[in-house]
Amino acid sequence: MKNAAHVCNCSANVTGSAAAVRSEKLQMLEQKLYKAQEELMEFHRKKGEVSFSRIDVNLCLVEYVACTRTNSAVSLDIYVMFLVKL
Repeated sequence: MKNAAHVCNCSANVTGSAAAVRSEKLQMLEQKLYKAQEELMEFHRKKGEVSFSRIDVNLCLVEYVACTRTNSAVSLDIYVMFLVKL
């Protein structure tokens, strides 16, 4: 009888340590998922910044083209000024 009780206690400990290992793996996977989500958000933020920069450059180009049509001597100075502002 004592041997049977001893075997039951051992299997409970094995099950408990298996649950602990599973819990640690779950925490590790949750941390990896959280880190991947943070990286994805950072990539989206950078993508947005690049998009706005592209819009600014396009606006500068449009203004430069408009200035070259009116006064070519001043237009280069304006274009350089807008590029420095970016």
